[in-house]
This record gives sequence, structure tokens and C-alpha cells, in this order.
Amino acid sequence: MVHVIYVSGITDLFLFGITPLMDASAQPLRQLDASYHYPHGATTMRPALTYTVLALLTAPLPAAELPEPLAVGGETLVTIAHGIGSQVYECEFDTVGNLVWQFREPIAALFAAGKTVGRHYAGPTWELIDGSVVSGKIVSHAPGASLADILILNLEVTSRRGQGQLSLVSTIKQLNTGGGGAFGECSAHHALLGVPYTADYAFYRKSGATRAGTPQP
Repeated sequence: MVHVIYVSGITDLFLFGITPLMDASAQPLRQLDASYHYPHGATTMRPALTYTVLALLTAPLPAAELPEPLAVGGETLVTIAHGIGSQVYECEFDTVGNLVWQFREPIAALFAAGKTVGRHYAGPTWELIDGSVVSGKIVSHAPGASLADILILNLEVTSRRGQGQLSLVSTIKQLNTGGGGAFGECSAHHALLGVPYTADYAFYRKSGATRAGTPQP
């Protein structure tokens, strides 16, 4: 049996449930098996449970000035999506044998202009309803506004598919993070902890990039 612990008070307008996540054609998504090397301390994930996030939309936070390690150079902003969801942790043994919360995966709905536009899940992966999908790896990070907030991240796109908004994206920024942090010991091995969070995701492409991957004249 899997224990699931719910944390409230970080994001008031949030409902989180464990149910099969459905795609636009109403077919259950495949289970995911991936590694997400997160600076707070990640584990290699087992075949993951799939989830759905039911969230009441809140307005994206104002864009903040990028920390120096995350500054964008030679790239053009494609779109920004506001994520509302949960950072999922699993109770695992650390290197000295203590049970601690270790990051497992993100699960979030993505919003833009008052509409649901996609989702964010293990990989880490971002998928829009136009069919474009990108995955990335963390190349730099900066602290959130408080210890309770997950890190601000700079990610390099490592794979992409589909012919939508994200098809040319090369860089993703996780910005304006709120909540999502979990630290310290836990008591039940393999217990899951879902911590509500919000973040803005900014997607960039290299200036002059085309769908063929070559610069425009």
C-alpha cells in the first residue's frame, strides 16, 4: 500500500488527487520511468504513478529580474505558462540510513491567458495541447524567495517532439516559484508527499531558429 500525505496551507486554491492522467484523446497516459536530477537531492524514479491536477486558476506572478546565472542571451521568448500543481516526494533512505523526503517528480497544469494550455510532469517534461512536447535538464539554479519555495531553474532542452509552440524551444526557465519545498525526515518508507506549488515557465528559442533547425537568412 502507498501512503499519500497531503500538505495544505501553501496554496489555498489547490486540489490534488491520484487518478489516471488523460490526454486530449481521453486515453490514459503511459506510466513514466525517468530520472530527474534535482539540486535538492533527487532519486532515480521507479515507474511513476500517474496523477491529475485539478486547480483553480490564479493569475501568474509578475516576471522578476532573472538572477545572473539564469540570464538569457541570444534567445527569443516564445511563450510563458503559469504552473499550478504539486512537487511529489518519496520517503527514502539517505546515504547514512535515515528516512528523508527525496524529490520524485513534478505534476502540474499549465495556464496562459486564463486557459488551460498543457501540463508539466516527470522528465522533467512540458506538454502543450497543441501537441508540442519538450524535456530538459537543469544547467543552473538560484534560490527561491524563501526556503519553502522550490529553486529557480535554468534548463536546457534535451528532446522535443510535435509541431506546436514548443517545437523550436531550446531553453526553459522556472521562475517566480511559490511553495513546493519538503525537507527533513519521514517515518514510512515509500510514503509519498505532495506539496502544492506554483511557478512561471518561460520558453525560449535561439534567435533565428527555424523548424528545420537552421538560422534564418
